[in-house]
Amino acid sequence: MVNTPTTRPSLGLANWMGVKTLYVKEVQRFFKIFSQTLIAPVITTLLFLAVFSVIFGSNRMVSGVPYVVFLGPGLIMMTILQTSFTNTSTSLIQQKLNESIVDVLMPPLSPLELSIGYILGGATRGVFVAISVGLTLILITPIGVHSVIFVIIYGLGAASMMSAIGMIT
Repeated sequence: MVNTPTTRPSLGLANWMGVKTLYVKEVQRFFKIFSQTLIAPVITTLLFLAVFSVIFGSNRMVSGVPYVVFLGPGLIMMTILQTSFTNTSTSLIQQKLNESIVDVLMPPLSPLELSIGYILGGATRGVFVAISVGLTLILITPIGVHSVIFVIIYGLGAASMMSAIGMIT
């Protein structure tokens, strides 16, 4: 009888504890530098809003909607896309530069499990920042939500997509 090395199945049981650990590590990483990862995007978005309002004027209308109200959802989506991408890409690049990426590659996590952990971490940051920016913009502009389900679907989809793209770098 020949001894063949056992391999992990490509589909089936997953190391969910490892995925959770990687996810928690990513979330703790961006909460550790709260002012840079959560507060700075809110301030940046407010600066964008101020600049666009001054340049195009606050009385301008887009299809019968005030320009500031039209601009708000776009700024929220921009923030989701930027922060989700930035979270995964900077995490991986910092680990490569610090030569600590071995600590992530050594545990028994498959490439899919590593990807899930990083994507969930980036998407979580994107959602946290989007909520912060959204609440801030609601205080300043009369932004309304027409469909909460679409906001959740497109917000999570965009955050997950950009987190995955951030892993390519």
